[in-house]
Amino acid sequence: LTPPKSALTEEDALAKAKTVLEKYVKLSDYETPDVGPMPYLLAELGLDTKDNLDTQCLKNPGSDAYIKSNVKYDDFKKAMLNYVSEEYFNNNFSGYINVDGNVGYKYIAMGLIPTSVSDVELFGNKDNEYIFNVTFRDEEMYDHYINKIDSTTEEECYYERKVTLVLENDKLVVSDF
Repeated sequence: LTPPKSALTEEDALAKAKTVLEKYVKLSDYETPDVGPMPYLLAELGLDTKDNLDTQCLKNPGSDAYIKSNVKYDDFKKAMLNYVSEEYFNNNFSGYINVDGNVGYKYIAMGLIPTSVSDVELFGNKDNEYIFNVTFRDEEMYDHYINKIDSTTEEECYYERKVTLVLENDKLVVSDF
């Protein structure tokens, strides 16, 4: 038996993966298991503005209750499924809830460490699942290295991870990070 052919060429898979992962690293800061459903995910997706979200949050200071956004939940989920699989969305962005048809989030904020995708290599694939070796760069540490703020070495600015993407609804999306 010969293994089934992949739906994407290696070149296409690499190009699509790099594009998706560059956006995903920005979205991953808002995954809910560690912190909670922060409002700026909606701005990162282009579904609302930071100014509108700030205004909503200021109307609910100190509240631990969910804030109903102006963004339709279905639009939010559809936008997210451009970057992550449905299973990944359900498991890692579950803190964002449907409040009367709109996205509900909490007034939560934290400092985010900027990360970028430095390199993507295809490790292997089977059927519609692709595993990549991805090299990420911690931008804050890289700034320290470039500006000689401390003894940070260039090697310390990078880390690698295996990331699995799947072809779902004709889109290559993150399924395991």
